[in-house]
Amino acid sequence: MHTLAASLGVEFRDSDPGEAKTESVSESPAKNFVQELMTIGGGNSNSTNQPPRMQKRNFSVLGSRIAQTLCAFPFHSIRTSFVADLLKLPVAQLVELATNTVGSIMLETFLKPNVGNQGVPFSYRQRLVDRYKGEYGNLSCGRGSFLVEKLFANAGIKRKKAIAKEMVQAQRKMSGSNIGRILLSKCKVPWYLVHFSSAPSFVRRIDLTFL
Repeated sequence: MHTLAASLGVEFRDSDPGEAKTESVSESPAKNFVQELMTIGGGNSNSTNQPPRMQKRNFSVLGSRIAQTLCAFPFHSIRTSFVADLLKLPVAQLVELATNTVGSIMLETFLKPNVGNQGVPFSYRQRLVDRYKGEYGNLSCGRGSFLVEKLFANAGIKRKKAIAKEMVQAQRKMSGSNIGRILLSKCKVPWYLVHFSSAPSFVRRIDLTFL
């Protein structure tokens, strides 16, 4: 436990007899909890103040499983650490997570509907949907398509519309792969946009025959 805590930048100090044990955060430069968690046992070994860049080959299965477990905790106990730090990750690193099997599974667990006080509330899941703005077209054409489906399912109506627009703009590329065609069909993207009066004119002219 102490080894794991040290790797995450957390210190435990022994208390005096009769005093409750407490947990304190190290005064070392702030680290992103999710970055540290997803690179347990890997990452750069240099001593710079910056957390190691999350590279696909360094994602930790153990860290992913811990993160998945945290997603089932009462929200008040994970809001300021796990949830906040996940939403603060740079977009480039969120894309890496989305296109990596270990990272994608963790994100899919984050997106599961909360039950009672456990899990991540809807409003915070919407924030994750927003963080991928501008990336949906690229993610839909490859390994990130599975997460795109989950993000689309979690999105509110306005966000679904925005995601659908990005996917339609990448329609030609998506239609060239089985993954892309399946995603367009599952999300009913062309239908969704055509049935909104504010849909751009080019959407009304797209080919729906492959659906």
